[in-house]
Amino acid sequence: MGRLARLGLELTRLTERWVPDSWIIAVVLTMTVAVLAMTAGGATPGAALDAWGRGLSALLALTMQFTLMMVVSYACAVSPPLKRFLAWLASRPNPEHPRQAILLMGLFSTLTAWLNWAFSLVVSAAFLPFVVRANPRADFRLLVTCAYLGLGTVWHTGLSGSAPLIIATPDNFLLKAGVLHELIPTSRTMFAPFNLVYAVLAGLVGLAIVAALVPPKEQALTVSDDQARR
Repeated sequence: MGRLARLGLELTRLTERWVPDSWIIAVVLTMTVAVLAMTAGGATPGAALDAWGRGLSALLALTMQFTLMMVVSYACAVSPPLKRFLAWLASRPNPEHPRQAILLMGLFSTLTAWLNWAFSLVVSAAFLPFVVRANPRADFRLLVTCAYLGLGTVWHTGLSGSAPLIIATPDNFLLKAGVLHELIPTSRTMFAPFNLVYAVLAGLVGLAIVAALVPPKEQALTVSDDQARR
């Protein structure tokens, strides 16, 4: 087993033991910001609570857009034609070679993330059970990691990158604030040669890393057939 795979297993054990779930992290960060607002910022508890409430409501329009993207992506993911395609695609790797399934999951996540972050988030999660059922020897932890690989490598270089889309939108807030003096078209950002080359290289590096993280068969964490069918 390579050094990177051993390091990955050790970090996994530490993470599973000590890192809390996302809800706990969100609560801790919220309380930390509240304490900083009332100490370093000099706000009263009432003012801090009011600012938190007004900030939350200001994000409702944005969160509705995100929610709509997720709902549409889910509708695509559970459609019969796409489910048949995912089942076919998951059967392409050789079950005796788990690294093939890992690379397939990572490549699928990377390509879909470049197209749209919400679509990748939902469809990669929907693709995961098909890959697990067709490739029972693949390490489940690494497969889950690969399902999010594109979001950690290439999504913002792609078609749903927030910054390139904002600065290409007429009358955006950066223009109003005087930060920008002209629109910057997507031909100069997401479709620029540098960005496209960077996206390819970042995707390949991510795939190379997950391929090197594949643990040996005796240390792989797999799921049973019953668990995979749930």
